Amino acid sequence: NDFFAEEKVNFKKKEKIFKVAEYFLLKNLKKLSKIKGIRFDVIVVKGKTGEIIHYESAFYKEECFTRY
Repeated sequence: NDFFAEEKVNFKKKEKIFKVAEYFLLKNLKKLSKIKGIRFDVIVVKGKTGEIIHYESAFYKEECFTRY
């Protein structure tokens, strides 16, 4: 059952990440008022080799944060 770890960040997981990020922003809005934008990176650690792959700006959710 081969798969790429980065493929496991599916729509459902992204939505969960967005909701957690939105909650965090709402709770910490005063401290974070200077934030201009938010990006989501994905870090993959390959099991056997320990290789680390960093996907910068892997996905965005602009509509979640338009009110900030």
